[in-house]
Amino acid sequence: ASAALPFEPIARFLDNVKKNPSFRAVQDLYGWIEHNAMPLTEDGCFLAYKIISENWKDLYTRQLDNSIGATVEVNRNQVDEDPDRTCSFGLHGCGYEYLPNYGGFYGVGGGNRVVMIKVNPADVVAFPKDYGNAKFRCCKYVVIEEVPHERAKDFYHGDESAYAPAEPTRWLVVHGNQQ
Repeated sequence: ASAALPFEPIARFLDNVKKNPSFRAVQDLYGWIEHNAMPLTEDGCFLAYKIISENWKDLYTRQLDNSIGATVEVNRNQVDEDPDRTCSFGLHGCGYEYLPNYGGFYGVGGGNRVVMIKVNPADVVAFPKDYGNAKFRCCKYVVIEEVPHERAKDFYHGDESAYAPAEPTRWLVVHGNQQ
């Protein structure tokens, strides 16, 4: 017998989705999360990956602080909402499958960092169509913690014992393989 999944994170997720003003982002959001096996948090947000520089800055401008606990935000109207423009303006995040393509995942000498970000569905703007639908653009996220490169895949594929978050975090994985 399988244990019932808690419905509260899903209900909160749907409440957050309703706050997103983009029709296209709303239509694509759940399918993208399910396709990439992204976990939901108790407050209805979702977790994703991001690659940053060794000095905790974004890879594009090298100015945005991505330290643990930082909230990174840009004006929503400055984020490109066109999914046909694959590399464009906005804050970026991704699923595991995109990491090898994301700004030098392995870095020169392994210098880039992998961090986990928490994204409110209301802040998602676009899902570019390239790379197997594995990345997104948003206008705001919170940096949760650094993810060791060798543990990145284990975390999103259900082996919670393989990766222990720095701060206790509870989430619900919402993809078809969970019971």
